[in-house]
Amino acid sequence: MIDWINELFGIKNEVSVPIVISLIVFITGGIVSYSFQKIREFNERIKLRKTFVLLLNRTQTDLKSKENNTQKFYNTIKVDHNESWSLTHGPISYLDTFFELDFSDIYASFRKKFFWSICNRKKKEKAFHKIWSILRNLKFVESQIEPNMTSMISKFSEYHNKYNDALTSYRKLFDDLMRDTNGTKMPKKEATFLMAQDAIWHKWEQLEENERVKYHITYNQVVKPILELLRNNSDLQITKIFDVQLLDCAHQYIQMETLLKSYHTQFYSHYLTYRASRRSLKKASEII
Repeated sequence: MIDWINELFGIKNEVSVPIVISLIVFITGGIVSYSFQKIREFNERIKLRKTFVLLLNRTQTDLKSKENNTQKFYNTIKVDHNESWSLTHGPISYLDTFFELDFSDIYASFRKKFFWSICNRKKKEKAFHKIWSILRNLKFVESQIEPNMTSMISKFSEYHNKYNDALTSYRKLFDDLMRDTNGTKMPKKEATFLMAQDAIWHKWEQLEENERVKYHITYNQVVKPILELLRNNSDLQITKIFDVQLLDCAHQYIQMETLLKSYHTQFYSHYLTYRASRRSLKKASEII
């Protein structure tokens, strides 16, 4: 080969040999450098894919916990719950981390892997994009949980206070009327009407104290029966004394009931989102 180069270019060994050696070293170095670069890129892609899958696995674990906690919580959103509401709301640890990673690098690392999957390449691509769709939806849901909780408690407290105020106002009117008419001769129908109210209150007072403080018990055993009594005696002038306060009680109770039904549905939806997301992430992770 050296002789051929010497003859072709009209040079001697002293010139051609160093040139050939330099070319061999340059080409070999380039090949080695290129190979190391590709190996490094390959290792980085594997590392990135493993990190991504590891984060997905941790996210599924957190979702299981959130699923259980949300299920327990939405079952307490009802009118017969007489304690303060508390939702164990731990964050999805690495949810924000996904969006801090370079999406292009992650996508490129998986796309190169998908390239060698001849039979289910499209399925893997779809699963990969499905994962990101789920993560974006989870990020939105997570941003809604605390505002929903705060809003529910605030509105419920407002309606509940108004309910208590109306009930207290009604009870004062009733007690004042009973005191003012004590020993006074009254028409039989009006006296019977007042005694019927007094009997309803007396029945309520026989309950255990931990039952009497429950607003839904008071509503069903006091407010509703007295409202029915008012309707049945609407021809009596005396019934109009109690209309405003009792109707306000009923209105505020209905507001509380409607509010809790709405938020029960809202948090049930959050629970379904966590459950469906966990299952979908597990399936998509297995596919990619």
